[in-house]
Amino acid sequence: MRFDSYSEQEWKEIIAEYEKHSQWIHQGLFLSAKIGLVPKEVQAPKNITQTGLSSAWTRATFIVNNDLNEKIKAVAYWDRLTVKEVLHEALLQYLKGR
Repeated sequence: MRFDSYSEQEWKEIIAEYEKHSQWIHQGLFLSAKIGLVPKEVQAPKNITQTGLSSAWTRATFIVNNDLNEKIKAVAYWDRLTVKEVLHEALLQYLKGR
């Protein structure tokens, strides 16, 4: 069937079905949905910044100078570290003794 042969209502139904499934996939519920175990209401985590992290870590957003950002990424690349590890070490050194 060609795409231009769908009616407006059919397109709305297709999009609604896609959005429903993409929400399930995003929340890790795709398998549950396939076997009929989709919860009626999916609740977001209470503290989204802690999701997937140990209790010692949190997510934060910072505005960084472009040159410094490139240097941090370069150090991470050449030292075979993650940007997270480079920033952690830099902050530890900077805050040492304060």
